Parts: sequence; structure tokens; C-alpha cells
Amino acid sequence: MSEAWHGELRDLLLTLHAHTRGRSPGGLLSMREIGAASGLSSSYVADVLRGRRRPQPGSARALALAVGADPAEADRAVLYAERMHDGAGAAPAKRVRLGAGPLPPDCEQPRKALSRRLSPGRGRVRTTVLTGLSGVGKTQVARAYADGLWRENRVDVVLWVNAAHHDSVVDAYAEAARRLTGTRDHHDVAAARRLLDWTATTRRTWLVVLDDLQSPQVLAEWAPRRSARGQTLVTTRRRDHALTGGQVRVVTAEAFSPPESQAYLRAKFAAAPERAAGAQALAADLGHLPVVLAQAAAYIDDRALTCDLYRERLRREQARLAGLVPETDALPDGQRLAYLAAWSLSIALADTLTPRNLARPLLEIAALLDPNGIPARIFEEPAVEAYVRSRQPRSAERAREQGQPFADAVRCLHRLNLVTDGDGRVRVHALVQRATRESLPPQALTAAARAGADAVNGLLGRTGDHDPAKALLRAGALALHRHAGRSLVEGGMHPLLPAVTADLGRTGQVHAALALALEVHASGVGVLGEDHPDTLAARSELTFWQGHTGAPAAALAAMRELVTAFTRLHGPHDPRTLKARHEQAGWRARAGGIPEAISEFRALLDDRIRHLGPDDPDTLHTRNSLAAWQGYAGDAPAAVRELRTVLADRTRRLGPDAPDTLDTRHHLAQWIGEAGDGPAAVEMFRKLLVERTDVLGPDHRDTLATRYRLALWRGRTGAVAQAVEELRAVARRSATLLGPANPDTLTVRFALAGLRGGEDPAAAVRELRAVLDDQMRVLEPDHPDLAGTRTAIEQWEQGHRDGGRPAA
Repeated sequence: MSEAWHGELRDLLLTLHAHTRGRSPGGLLSMREIGAASGLSSSYVADVLRGRRRPQPGSARALALAVGADPAEADRAVLYAERMHDGAGAAPAKRVRLGAGPLPPDCEQPRKALSRRLSPGRGRVRTTVLTGLSGVGKTQVARAYADGLWRENRVDVVLWVNAAHHDSVVDAYAEAARRLTGTRDHHDVAAARRLLDWTATTRRTWLVVLDDLQSPQVLAEWAPRRSARGQTLVTTRRRDHALTGGQVRVVTAEAFSPPESQAYLRAKFAAAPERAAGAQALAADLGHLPVVLAQAAAYIDDRALTCDLYRERLRREQARLAGLVPETDALPDGQRLAYLAAWSLSIALADTLTPRNLARPLLEIAALLDPNGIPARIFEEPAVEAYVRSRQPRSAERAREQGQPFADAVRCLHRLNLVTDGDGRVRVHALVQRATRESLPPQALTAAARAGADAVNGLLGRTGDHDPAKALLRAGALALHRHAGRSLVEGGMHPLLPAVTADLGRTGQVHAALALALEVHASGVGVLGEDHPDTLAARSELTFWQGHTGAPAAALAAMRELVTAFTRLHGPHDPRTLKARHEQAGWRARAGGIPEAISEFRALLDDRIRHLGPDDPDTLHTRNSLAAWQGYAGDAPAAVRELRTVLADRTRRLGPDAPDTLDTRHHLAQWIGEAGDGPAAVEMFRKLLVERTDVLGPDHRDTLATRYRLALWRGRTGAVAQAVEELRAVARRSATLLGPANPDTLTVRFALAGLRGGEDPAAAVRELRAVLDDQMRVLEPDHPDLAGTRTAIEQWEQGHRDGGRPAA
């Protein structure tokens, strides 16, 4: 048991050490640097990280803190060390399977030759891309390969990931990181990046399956670190060079071979061999595609036909459909009509099963959601039941009278291999979805999309962040937008779209939020027009994400247009116009125009007092912003005076723990320090950090801002060493949550370079140049932070030449 805890402790320390990149000129912190920070010898540190020594709890804490652990991580290091030495507590599970892969199909055919080609062998290539057309069985081949490794005890950890969307990968990684490392990151992105570090440092063997990858960018950002102990297996229909070049093995999956098709059908009809008559010809008709053969076999079994009789029905159905269905590249060449005919026969049969005529409406909803997993309880939502009643009123009423839940029809679809129902989720093959969507007339598609969106939105609001269904619901929302985006906008923007955008941003996926906001706004313009209230609201949401990802000038330009539009449509004193004016002034200040912004805030404050009253929360918001920007303009005493009155009013009006009240306290602490009382600023920020952590959580953007300011003021009041360590922790956390080149992270890195420069001006210049490189990649060319960083570099270079602090 002690060996297991020793491994957990070493994995934790190695993962933390991997986060120290950039804190030393050589990259990762050296053994000497860790030893100096922990008070331990460099040889002892090296032995611990290599697994040769077992540290006592005190040494474990010192080592963890030296490589940047937060208090919870340091406590976990102590716990592992205690259990390692006394053998207490249950040993951590060495072998674990995570993620919900597909269930094995009936009469599975062992595709051994294909499976052998997936093994990485002993070479340097640790990523295998399994590519092929839709319907050839890529996912089941990957599942069988993972099962084989697990069954033969050749892998300790198997993680199955729905890789169709960026956020579904983040969600799966985050949950896996929590299970494997024990750390409860509040932001999914932070936890997901922790998993990547784990793959590079763990002593356990692992397999990560990225199923149904649709974007090379997802693999570029989220591919696990290459390790001799791990393998990444990707399934995809794509063959982009970005997926197939470099250190990647490409394996192409084909349909069943004729012997495999015959073996599959003989196994399916083992209890009634006569049904296999004509199996070889039927398999050829269906292109030997596993997914189509499964549907055909289920139909033949249910109707007690032979393969020959099924072929006759198939030919009649093909003749009926010819000319009625559009061409599509989603189906293999030459198999489009054959597959659609097989699908049509199967769905017609599903509707004859009890509860009758309800299978098709449920499949129409499922066809618009994510194929890799739909929470089964979606089909119990009132919106879905209302849609079923609208499509089949008599059958729905009959089912209600007989006490049959509508969701029971999912089992009818499962029976005929149109869906797979198990483990609380429903999976639908992309071919089934495509055929179902193409069968829907436009009016029915819109009704299905709105019903699906109502169901997802309702369930999303009732699902906790760490419930696995949350990721499935977000993926379902993105699929709805992709397949029926116009339907979700016509008649008014569906609330699901802004809800998912906000949810992505709240969990740290800011660039995914920006991308969705762009798409939603474009849909609003195209369908509703530029002046529709929902389009303007979408434009405002887009502006917010543009500004917070490094483009304040673009946000300012957009807000100018919004102010003009709101003024024209609603008048100059409408609350929407006043809100847009507030946002415009804020982005003007962030873009460098602080004096002009202060003038705008003053004019806005007069209007808000006149039309909303002095105690309205929006009025208090403008007073708070005006006071804070006065401080940035150089008038710290005026900022302090006004912020004290705003704090009293917000405390009385909103309460002492309201986020807006805490925001005023943050600004007040800053400008009290700038007015000359640094120790008071430190104490105010220290108390505020405790309260913001309690109210907002440790990883909220505002909580991190307070941690950053507290560290800065500690440095400015003489506690430089403590400030440097705290800023390093904030920089690491911000990089984990938002990315190393996020504007917030770059601000922390800039400040950290300045504090470190007191001891090592050359190091300050190196870090500032690295910050400038990242700023030039992500910020607008005229962003004020670029000029500030260039000036700082010049000053530190002059100070380095003069042997002291930066030139004034």
C-alpha cells in the first residue's frame, strides 16, 4: 500500500514541477533552485523526484511549496507522505476506466488485423489516427482495441473522450483530472490542462481515445503529452495534413470485407439460419457498411424475413426515394440511396412497436443533438413531450391513457439499431441523424429544433457543473446550433444560445465563448436584421468577449455602433441606451482614452441620476467606474473620497457580500494604497480575498484580480520575496485557467518581471521580452499594454547597464 501512496506523491510533485516552466532561464526550475526554495539539498530533491527517496511529511510540504503548490496541494502532499510512511488509508485505485465509450455491438466481428495496426509498438510515434468514411465502424474498432488492452492488463488508465467539440474535450479532461489527481479545480480549463501535465509525468500506463475528432485545432491544443507510458488514439473522418503529418501513425479503416459481412450476418441469424439466404448479395448491396448491416439485420429478425426478401423491400423503397432525397457527401459513394432505403424501412417498423408512432418524433429530436451522447432524461422533458403530441396527437393520447411514457419509444429505436440506449445516455450514429434530418420538412425541422433547445435549456439550468450530463448538454446545444441555427433565431433568439455562451466563458473557455458569440451574432444579423433587439443583445455579448480576449479598440468601435442603434431605436434615455453608453466609456478607457472616458462617465451619471435615481444599481455602477478611472487618471485622493461614499451606498442598497459591493472594496483598497497608505491597502486586500473566495470561489476572475493586487502591494511595501512567490502562483493559476497568453495572464507576468528585476535586471528583460512577444500575438497593434511593456524593457535595459534599478 505504501508503494501506491509513494507513486501518488511523486506524480503530484512531478505535475507541479511541470508547471514551473518559465520561472527559470533554463525552462523548468532546476534541482538547485528547488532545493534553495525548500531548504533541502539539490541531491535530495533529485532523489525524491526520481523516486529514490521517500520524504517525510514536512519535507513533502516544503517540496510542494517550492514548486508552486497552493495550500490545498501542499496539504495533499503531506497526506500522501503520511500514508506512505504509516500505510494508513485505502490505496488509490491503480487501474481505472474513465469516460463513457460505446457499448459493444451484438455479434461483434474481431477485426484483428486492423486492431494490430493501432498499436504504437516500441517507436517514438505515440499517436495513432484511425480515419475512414462514416459507417465503417471506426468507433467500435477503437472501443474493441481499448477493451483488449484493458482485459490483458496492458494499461492502467483508459480515458474515452468525445472529441467532436472543443468544450466536450475540456469537460472530459477536467473530470478525468479530478479523478486521477484529486485536485478540485473550479474552472474546467484549469483541470483539463492539469490532465495534460499528468500524462507527461505519471508512472502509470494510459490510453486516451479521442473519438469523432472534427477539428485539427482541437488535437493541436489538447493532444496528450507524448510519453513512453501512454498512447493517444484518434478516430476521425478527416485526413487533413495537420492530423496525418509529423509524429502520427495513420490507419485507414475500411468497411467489412465480404467474409466479415457474411460472418456477421450468420452470427446474427444463428438461431434461424434460413434467414441468411442471400446474405452475400445483401451485404454487397449495402456496401458492407457495419452500421447499415446492423439495421438491416434487426429489421430482418423482427419481421422474420430472409435476406433475399429484405432485398426486394429495399429495392422497392429505393425506387420510391429516388429523386426525393438530396445528394450528400456524408454517405459513402454509391451507398446513399441504399442506406436511406434501409433507414426508411427501419424507422417505419419502429413506429409500429409499442408505444406506436412515437419513435419517429423522438428520433427527430435526437437527430439534432450530439451523436456521441444525449442524456436519456432529455426525452422526459415537457418540451419533448409537447413536440411528440404535436406530431402524433392521437398516438400520444393513447400512450398517455395506457400509462406508457413517451420516452419508452427510445427502446423501440434501440431494438432496431437506430440508436444505442444505455448508461443513462442515448447515442445516434451520424448517418442515422443525417437521414432523419433530411426527411423533415422545414416547418417540422424548426419545431423539432425549438423543442430540443427548450429541453436542453431547461435541463442545463438544473444540472450541476460536475454532473457528466453538463458536458453532453453543452455539446447538444452546439449541435442544435450547427444543424438548425436559423430555426433557433427565427421569431426571436432562443435563450439557449446566450446561456451556453456564458456557460463556456464562466468555465474558462473564453475563446470558445467568443467563437460562439460570433456565430450567434451573425445568425441574428442574417435572420432578424441588425436592429432587432435580440441581434443587438448578441452584439453586446460579442463585444464583451472581444474586449476580454485582447481587443478593446474593436469592442469600443462596436459599442459606438450599439449606442447609435439604441439611441435611434429607443431614445437617448432608455435603460438599454444608458447601459451601452456605460460599456462604451469603459472600453474607451481600456483602449487608452481615460480622460475622454471620464467625461463620458460624468455625462452618463447625470442622466442616470435624472432618469433612474441616485440609488439605482446602475447609477451606483457608473459612480463606481467613474471613481476608479479618476484614480487611473492620477487623482487618487478623489477616487478614495468617491469610492468611500459608493461603498456605503452599495452596502446599504445591495448588502455587504454582494459582488458589486466587493468590487468597490477592491478599487478602494487600490486607491488608498496609491494615495500613500500601502500597509492599509495590503490589509484591505487580504480581508477582501477571503470574502471573494467565499462568495465567488477561488478561481473567479475577480478573486484572481484581488490575489494579484494583494501580491503587488506586498511587494511595494517591502515583502518582495513573498510577493514574487504569490505572483508566481497567480500567474500559474491564470495560465492554467485562461492560457499563458491571455491578457489577464500577461498582466500578471508583466508585474512579476518587474518584481524579480530588483535582484536580476537581466531576468526582468528576458521575461518582459517574452511577455511582449505574446502580447504582439494576441493584443491589438495599438493596445496600450504594448507601449507599456516596450517602455519597461528600455528602462530595465538602461538600469541593467547602470547596475541598478530601471531608469526613471
